[in-house]
Amino acid sequence: MGNPILSDDAVGLAVTSKLKELLDQAPLDRVDVLESTRAGFELIDLLHGYSHALIIDALAAPQPEPGRMRFMSLENFAGSVRLVNPHELSVESAFKLAQRLNISMPAQVEIVAIDTADTLTLSEEMTAPVAAAVSSIAQQVYDHLAGLQSALSEQAENQTGHAGREEPPQPFYPPQRD
Repeated sequence: MGNPILSDDAVGLAVTSKLKELLDQAPLDRVDVLESTRAGFELIDLLHGYSHALIIDALAAPQPEPGRMRFMSLENFAGSVRLVNPHELSVESAFKLAQRLNISMPAQVEIVAIDTADTLTLSEEMTAPVAAAVSSIAQQVYDHLAGLQSALSEQAENQTGHAGREEPPQPFYPPQRD
């Protein structure tokens, strides 16, 4: 998630770009990388049908350490520039709406929150400490996904006796692209 023209708010997009490079070099089965410059209702379309989601976004923390990454859950997450924007449906509200509409959403959601220094300046450049952290964060996310994949594969094999692949989710509604 992110906005490519609001300085550090682009960090989620930068990390996913590096993550795609890592996945091109060493693919992980059953891992899709989706990017969005919007939150709210689009989260329902992007995430429905998946069992797990890992959302990477900028965090506007009260006392930030720009470039610091932390794993958070939906329950303890607040301060994201994109995910709790007052002009959009928050991530929590999107999940509640999807549940109310009987739309299948990930049961497990993790947030990769990255502390920012500046999310207000119109700029395609991130601040130096945030930009410097992108590659390291992408590698940590890749390693985390590899661990999850291994655990899920073992679990699936134990339940079905073989590794199976789910059908890809179908969109609830076609996303509007800018």
